[in-house]
Amino acid sequence: TQGGRLLCITALGCNLKEARQLVYEAIDSIQVEGGSHYRSDIGYRALR
Repeated sequence: TQGGRLLCITALGCNLKEARQLVYEAIDSIQVEGGSHYRSDIGYRALR
């Protein structure tokens, strides 16, 4: 894309920490030609 969002990933877990881990595992399994960037602070405020 040209700086826009490519996709949205969601996950369900027993709690927020587990769901967050599942999202990052899904992100790691996706390969985008030319590379990609993602937020590393998903759920940060809710988990502190």
